[in-house]
This record gives sequence, structure tokens and C-alpha cells, in this order.
Amino acid sequence: MGKRSISIVFAIMMSLPFFYLTDTGYRDHAAAQNESALFVSVDGDDGNVGTMAAPFATLQRAQQAIRDIKMNEGLPAGGITVYLREGDYHFTETWQIGQADSGEAGAPIVYRSYPGERASLKGGYRLDPNLFSLVNDPDILDRLPAEAQGQVWEYDLLGDGITAYGELPFYGHSMYYVSEVYPELQTGPPASELFFNDEVLTLSRWPNEEFETVASVVYQGSIPRDYYDNPALTEDPYQGFVIGYDGDRPSRWTEAEDIWMYGYWYYDWSDQSLQVESVDRITKQITSKQPSAYGVRSNQRYYVFNLLEEIDLPGEWYLDRTTGILYVYPPDDIQEANVELSLLDDTMIVMTGASHIYFENLNIETMRETAIRMTNSSDNRIAGSTFRKIGQQAVIVSGGVRNELLSNDFYDIGAGAVRMEGGDRVTLTPGEHVAENNYFYNFSRIQSTYTPAISLGGVGNKAVRNLIREGPHMGINYSGNDHLIEGNELFDLVKDTEDAGAIYGGRNWTFQGNQIVRNFLHHLGEKDVTSHGVVGIYHDDQLSGIQAADNVFYNIEGRGVLGGGGRDNVFTNNIFINVGRAMTYDERGLTWNAGAAQQDLLNKLNAMPYQSEPWLSRYPSLSQILSDEPSEPRRNTITGNVMVNTGDMELVERVSEYGTVENNVHVPEGVDPGFKDPSNYDFGLQVTSAVYDALPTFTSIPFDQIGLYTDTYRQALPPVGRFHLNAPSVPDGISSLFTPTLSWEPASGSRSYLVQIAEDAAMQTGLQEWLVEEPQLIPEGLMPDTEYFWRVEAQPGGKSMTARWNTEGVASFATETLDPPVVPNIVEALGIGTSDPRVVIRWEASERGEGYRLYRQAPGETSFSLLADSLETYAYTDTDVVLSGQYSYKLTAYNAAGESAMSGTSEVTISPLSLTSVDMVPTQTGLAVDETVQIQLQGTGSNGEVPLTGTVDASYTSSNPSLASINSAGEVTGHSPGIVHIEVEMAVAGQADLKNTLTVIIYSEIMAEERFETEQYSNERSRTGDRSAKLVLDQQSTNFIFNRVTGVAEAWFYDDGQSSKEAMVNLMSGSTELFRIGVVYQMSDYRIRNMPGTEKIATSVDRSVGWHQVLFDLSDTQRRTIYLDGEQVYEDYQTHNGFTRMGGIDYWVDNRISNMFFDDFVAYGVEANSNPS
Repeated sequence: MGKRSISIVFAIMMSLPFFYLTDTGYRDHAAAQNESALFVSVDGDDGNVGTMAAPFATLQRAQQAIRDIKMNEGLPAGGITVYLREGDYHFTETWQIGQADSGEAGAPIVYRSYPGERASLKGGYRLDPNLFSLVNDPDILDRLPAEAQGQVWEYDLLGDGITAYGELPFYGHSMYYVSEVYPELQTGPPASELFFNDEVLTLSRWPNEEFETVASVVYQGSIPRDYYDNPALTEDPYQGFVIGYDGDRPSRWTEAEDIWMYGYWYYDWSDQSLQVESVDRITKQITSKQPSAYGVRSNQRYYVFNLLEEIDLPGEWYLDRTTGILYVYPPDDIQEANVELSLLDDTMIVMTGASHIYFENLNIETMRETAIRMTNSSDNRIAGSTFRKIGQQAVIVSGGVRNELLSNDFYDIGAGAVRMEGGDRVTLTPGEHVAENNYFYNFSRIQSTYTPAISLGGVGNKAVRNLIREGPHMGINYSGNDHLIEGNELFDLVKDTEDAGAIYGGRNWTFQGNQIVRNFLHHLGEKDVTSHGVVGIYHDDQLSGIQAADNVFYNIEGRGVLGGGGRDNVFTNNIFINVGRAMTYDERGLTWNAGAAQQDLLNKLNAMPYQSEPWLSRYPSLSQILSDEPSEPRRNTITGNVMVNTGDMELVERVSEYGTVENNVHVPEGVDPGFKDPSNYDFGLQVTSAVYDALPTFTSIPFDQIGLYTDTYRQALPPVGRFHLNAPSVPDGISSLFTPTLSWEPASGSRSYLVQIAEDAAMQTGLQEWLVEEPQLIPEGLMPDTEYFWRVEAQPGGKSMTARWNTEGVASFATETLDPPVVPNIVEALGIGTSDPRVVIRWEASERGEGYRLYRQAPGETSFSLLADSLETYAYTDTDVVLSGQYSYKLTAYNAAGESAMSGTSEVTISPLSLTSVDMVPTQTGLAVDETVQIQLQGTGSNGEVPLTGTVDASYTSSNPSLASINSAGEVTGHSPGIVHIEVEMAVAGQADLKNTLTVIIYSEIMAEERFETEQYSNERSRTGDRSAKLVLDQQSTNFIFNRVTGVAEAWFYDDGQSSKEAMVNLMSGSTELFRIGVVYQMSDYRIRNMPGTEKIATSVDRSVGWHQVLFDLSDTQRRTIYLDGEQVYEDYQTHNGFTRMGGIDYWVDNRISNMFFDDFVAYGVEANSNPS
């Protein structure tokens, strides 16, 4: 178009009415009466002039029109707004925006949706629902699981002209080291993904949810992380690893190709995907094509994906990249759905040297790569927009100044949402980039670790009042100087990893001046884990010079703060509520974080002019660091912090010695802290708060300045996620239930649910309400043969969210017509004739019975009268009886429909009890530390076997109450690992006292175990599993080796009654044999050898065919005890340091085979170095 034509276009634009739009502006930009506008529509034409009546078809055409206007007439006052009418604008290549496309201060170029409409910029393709068909190819059906056959649809992408779906890439945190060492293994953009009604579908995988664990490591393969620091060790070519797996699921993968795995192969903070080379279904081993950066360990988590054979749930899909056939098990009617495939494999919008350009109120979505990348661009703004269904990151800002991300939503992002880097670290010139009032969730769904919602780099950038939730790892990461992280709400983070923090920075002495203030961190981690666990604010590996003040930590099972040995850090006026431990501060720079890590810190220090201005004035103590013991945690300030129901601080001595630690207090247990509105996540303090009693100088934290707020772009706070009702009905469906289980989908971002049930659709008549934490309810008190209406409101799980009702609205169900219960049956009426006589009546549950009534006819009475009503259990003890009396009992059941007929009569005469013995059941029990078990008493005598618990007076004695105690009710509680004897003594009128002994093993965690379940062991006899160990050669032994344990060793052996020279269980410490116990030739009892002695010490336990338990109690380092089948058979008081090996050993005589089997070797320990080798 020539200059004359452009002038005509501009003249037409200026002659059209302009729009004054109250929601266009923000801060320094407000739409003006003289606003100039262009229009773009999916129904437009790039040959049009760009008016509302004749809009353009593409943004690129509007871009060219703006360039022409600027070149010919100049930029209009107030700038130019490009209005996008509602619809999808598809991108097949990058849109480049440069300096020529810029606006000016007060006259920006604005791309935004037309008011009341929403335009979407998409890098994907909507699949034609008419081109889907059910799979009917027999070969494909045979590969599908039975439950998916007839449910899976196919789509011919190649036939529809779609080829840009890409190959599956390597990805994950560990790939950094892998690709550095082996450049041929480079990460790439994610392959195409499938979306169903805007929900991300799952590339078929096993297992469906959570993870499988590595059963064993057969071969480590190459370890690139080791070679990264030591290139001379590099193996070439690289080697994949070999792991063992449990179960038989992979046996179905006989025709699968291009199989991939993803896992946390060595550390729970580093993830990596890689290809499967082979699956050996005989040995149950998987070999990877590529190495894991850190190697691989047993019990680490992984899953296998990209398998047609694993499409077994709605929402899973698979793409055969050779044939181009896509297979999907749709979660709903596929021919009524919007099914999209992401295709764009490059950044959608690249801005280079651009300024004063705004993107407002747009959807930017459905692409394999990154949405927007700004490089050396300034004064740009992205506001009120939604970024979703993105394979990599949403927005990357590199360089420039004063770019803003305001009031946007970011979700379903593959590898972290926003990275903003700006400013000059050498001169400490700030970048002034801002991410404010944005909502982030599910932002690390492909690469889990080190892909935060917000990453700040450079100098002087801000993350302010954002809501960040639902992530496997960190929420905010920062590097550089003078950043402000303020007023953010973060929850449901660090859910899938460990040794990680919701707000994280680390490994640099020069990252000074950053402020982390007034943030609300809550509900972090699924559970606390080992090592450093889950952390709120994490200063890793000697990070220094950071201020963390006025933050609130709530409901965190791990730590609120972890200080990794740094210096010049300030922690003040923070409050910790229901936190496992408020703070841990270590001195790792003097211990395990020295060496190469220390050299790395020095290199980073020397890269900055830390002894020159402006660094010298800004961070004066840093200039002297090398002469001030740099590895020591010096000059840290930890003052004025409050703990409520929280574990105390754990600080190494040097932190207090070389810093200031004072006025950190606990609100006394049981005292109401006096928060303003904790049920709605407002932990500001009332004026009468007990916090002020504990620490008068504490400053209340202003919760109205934390989290999202409403503004021009965000006109309401976001609700929790959408969810559907599952059962018992949908809106127009009636189910026939009397005691229904109501269930619904969990709502993302919710922790509790308000359930309403009423007798009318208006939810007014007979309204009942329940507040529950789990997504199901069994309501009580419903009437039979009644129609009910119900709905569920998911409550917000954070301060910055709002509630949402279920999608369907009001649903209904009907309870069934109820008949009276079936007549119950009394199964036992037992008279116990002790000095305190009683009758125990037991009965079977009655069909449809809600409660029971017991009737009795006592001696001298002529009819039955009600003895007990409203019984909800199936037993009753009648104590209003006398010895030698004859009593009769009948029972009825009842429900809302009425009462059953009476049961048959059960008669009992209470004869004086004559007992010959008393037993405790079980005769031996094991329990964990802090676990409690109820011991049952059972007598044997003239009445046969009689249950005695609760019917006779008994006294109990523990042989070692410090290990296990027992109360008067017969409840035994474990306190410390070891073996204890519980003695019971009871008196029965007119009889001698009766006694017996119970052996109790108090376990700690299992430190090592061998169950002999692999195919190398015999399956002729097994105790609890499929197999056991059998010795089949003379002088053969089997050994189970582990790291040193102090505790209890348990082993089982099977005696078939035959004899050999010796067949025994042995216990060792290092190479020294401690004991043997078992069968000795021609001996009728079991024998013990106290090694290295040769004497076969007799026991009181005679040989018998069957399994026998051996317990070696070495929990006391001054005492050694052995038990056989619960009976103590040996004790000495030799000092020892635990044990390291258990085994079985067999010597034969004259080829007589002992047929000794061994099983279930377990070490229960109070201390150990690591898991068994």
C-alpha cells in the first residue's frame, strides 16, 4: 500500500467515533477521548482498512498499519489501540515485534480484546470432531487394556495435513549436566500436547498416578554429574542404567516402541526424562538409552510413558509418530468437545528493542514453546491476560527496564511461568521489572524442578502480591541483588519434591540486598520428608545478605526457614503457626559444603566489583569477607519472631555466638493467639492478642496487603477450580438409595466443602448442611422413600480465592422405600461366674437394622422387659445378675420403618467360674514406638475357653516399663525398641491365682529386611510370601548383609523334623560371628552356640515340625538376649556394638539333608548408617 492509501486509511480512522473505555487504563495509561483505534476480526480481511466495520484479519496487518501511520502522520496523541474481536487467532510462526512497532510514553500501542469479548492467540489446531472414529483395528484393540477396548477413538493427523507434532524431547533439571557433558543429548521443545475442553490430557503412562519405585539397581551407567567437575572421567560413549522392577505390568509392552521414562532418579529435587532401550520381561529389568545425571538409586520414583498399551483411563492419549494416528480415551463425548493439539514449536511473540507496547485482556495459549519473549525491551505491559496450555514458559523478560506483568492468570504451563531479568549487577542499576497481582497454578506440569512461577534475576526487580499455588517444587526463585518479594501468597507447593523451598535463593555471597517481606506461606508439601525436607523460605548453600521480615508461615510440616550457613541475613518479625520447626540454621560452609562449593562461591565473588563503589557503600561487610572467615555464619540477626504451636528454632552455636539471636518467643500452648479471622486466612492480630503478651514489640502483619486484589484488569478474585458431582446422581437423574454416599471431584485450590441437602430444588425446605474436608459424605438422618436435592460448595484454600458451587447446580436423588429390619440372631449368651458375675450377649448384624433393643427375663419374672435400647454395636454386657441365676434374652432390630419381630430366646445360667489357666491373646505381639495394643484375656476351665477381658480383675506387670508400659485395662504401649515381657495375674473367687506371660517386641523402623522373594530362592515352603531360602549344598550358607544396626534381629526357620550336623540361623557383627541357634544332630531340643565357642547350649524348647521364630535382642549395648518362639532361651551381659549380618548355615552328616528353610530376616534398629547394601 502506498503513502496515499495509508493517508486514506488514517483519515478514515480519524473520522470514526472514538471509544472512551474505563477498563483500558492502568497507572500511567488511561484511554483518552482522542484514542485512535484499529480493529482485527477472525471474519476480517487484510485488504480492509481496519475499522470496526471493515476489520483486518491478522495482527500482523494491524502491526504494518501502525508502522505506516507512524511513518506518514506520526504517532497520534494517546497512542493507538488495536481491538481484537472475539475468536481464535492462529499462529504458525513467530510474530516479531521491534523498535519500529513501539509506542511512546503516554502514547502506547495497545493490543487488547474488544470490551465484553475475549480474543485468543493460539499456537495450536482444533481437531475436527467428525474425523474421530472408534478404534476397530484388531491389532490395535489387542494392544489396548481390556477396560479401554471400545472406548478409545483415533484421528489420522497425517490425513488431516498435520505433521508438526514433533518428537518427544529430553527434559528435566538433570539434563543440564547431561547435555553439558554429552552435547548430542540436548533438550528440545515439548512435543505436541492434547487438550480436551481446555483441560490437559495425560500422555499414556504407568502407573496411572503417582510413581513406581526402582526395585533394584542392576547397573549405574554413566554419571555425567561426576564428569562435569572431572572431565577426564567422562565415559564415551555414554551408558544407560539398568533397573529392576516389581510386578508384571510391563509384560504387556511387547509391541511398544519409543518408550520413555521420567523420574527423580537419584535426588528428590532433580527430575529427568529419558528413553527406554529395552524391557526384559524375564529378569524384570529396564535399560535406559541415556544416563541419569546423578546416577540412580533403589526406591527412587519414576513412571513410564508414551505407551499405547497403557491407555486405560479416560483422559489418556497416545500418538503413533510413524503413522500419525492419534489415540485418545476421551473423558466425555468427543464429538461435542473442543479437542486441540498444540503445534507451534517456537516462541509465539518475540519483542526485541520494543517499548511502550501493551497486551491486555487476551488469552495466549496452546503452544509447544514459550508464549512471549522480551529482549532489551522497556516500558511494556502485559495485563489482564490468561496464559495457559503452554509447553515451556509463559513470559521471559531479558534486559530492558520497567516491563510490567499485571493481573494476569498463568496456569497449565510446562516449565515455569515467568522469568524476569533486568538491571546491571556491576553498577547495581535496577531493572525495575514488576510482576504484580498475578495468579499462578499448575505451572511446572512437565519439568517439575527449578521451574518456578516467578524467577527474578539481575538487580532491583519485584514480585508483589501474587498468588502462587499447586506446584511440585518452588514458587519463587531469585538471583542477583535488591529484588523485592512482597505480599505474595504461596500454598500447595513443594508437593512432589524435597530439599526445596517455596521461596528459594542460594549459592552466592554476592546476592545481597534482597527483601522477602509480608509473604503468606501455608500448606506446603504433601508431607515432611527426610534430609532438608519442605521449607518455606530457603537460603541455600551460604546465601547471604537477605532480609526476611513480616512473613507468616502456616501449616507447614517441615521448616519455616532454612538458613544454609550464610551470613548477614536478617529474620525479624515473622510468625510461625503450626510449623514443624520454625527455623534451622547450619554451618555447612565449614562442613560438607566446603571444597569445590567454596571455590564456586569465590569465583562468583571475584566476578563482582565487591570492593568498589557502589558495592562498597551498599554492602560494606561484603568487602571484608575474605578476611572475616567467609565460611562461618556470621552477623545473622534473628530477632522478634513468634511461634504458635511450632517446633523451636534449631541454630548451630556459631549463629548465636557471631550474630544476634534474641526475643524469639512461643505463645504458650493452649492460649488463643488472638488472630483476626484465621478461618478465612487472616492472621493479623487483634489488639488483645496473646502475641503481644509474649512479645510486646511485635508488629501485626497487614493481611490486607497480602495476596491478590481487584483492579481494572482483575475485577474479582479467582474461585477454586471447577468440579463435578459424581454420585449418587446428576441433575435430572434419580438414584434409589437410602443411605447414599455422596461424592464429587476434588476442587483445585480447596481444602473443605459445604454440602447442602434439602427437600426442594430451591434448597429451602428441610435444609441440612455439613462442612467436610474430603470430597464425599454419608449423610445421616435421611428419611426413606423421599426425594432429596443437594449441591456442594468448594471452600477457598487460601486468602486470595473464593468459593465455587459444583458445575451441575442442584442435583437430586431419592431414598428407597424402607422395610423393617430382618429379625436379628443372638449368637452367644455367655455367663461368667466370677466374684463380679455378668452375662455377655453377642449377635449378628441385622439386614436394614439401624439399632437394637435387648429384652430380658430374670429369675422370678414371667415376661420379658426392655433391658437396653438404642444399641448400635453387636454386643452387650449385663452386669445386673447374680451367681447361679438363670436368665433369658431376646433381641429386636429397628430402623425408620419400624421394629422387627423378637429373636429366639437365649437362656444362660451363671455357674461359678472354674479356671485352670489364663492366656493373653496374642501370645506374642509387635508394636511400633508410641503404638498401643489392647491385650485380650482368655481363660480355660470348666466352661471351656472363656473371654475374660473386662470381666475379671487382673493386674499387669511390664518387665521394663521404659521399653513398654501396660495400664490396668490391658493396653500396652511401646516406648523404645527392644523386647519386653508382660505378666498378667488374676484372682478368681475360691481359686488359686492364675499367671501368664506375654512377649512384646517394640520395633522402630525397619532398617533392613530380606524376604527371599526372588526366583533364585525356593518356593517349596514359604512363611508369608511366595518363596523362602533353602540350603541345598553341604556347608552352604546364605547371608543378608547391611549397615550396622543396634536393635532387634528377627529370623524364621522351618524344621522338618529330620537331622543334620547343624542347621542354624546365625548373627554376625562385621566378620565376627556372634550366635547360632537351630537344629543340631541327634538333639531333641534346639541348641545355641555362643560363637566362637563350640558348645551347643541346650534350650527348653523341644524340636517340632514347622516354622520357628528367632529374636536376637541387641537393643541394649550392655546386654544380649535370644528368644525362640517367644520364650527367652539365652541371656548374657557382654558389651556389643550391634550387628551387621544375618544368615542361615547348614552342615550335613552322611548326606542327610536337613531341608532347612529360612525366611523373613528383618533388622529393627535404633541406629544405622543407611539402608542395606
